[in-house]
Amino acid sequence: MDKLKMHTPNLADENFRNTVYADILEAQVERMNGHQGRSARDVLSDMKRAIAEAKIGE
Repeated sequence: MDKLKMHTPNLADENFRNTVYADILEAQVERMNGHQGRSARDVLSDMKRAIAEAKIGE
């Protein structure tokens, strides 16, 4: 964890709120147009698999 700097977003920052709002609107429009994203479980599974493969290659 020391290699990665964790950034806690400032929820009072108007730019951050606008970005989150824009992302939510974009996702809503995509869903209305039939886009079916991936479940968080599938994404995490793929991430774990990629990390395992990277460790093997070290």
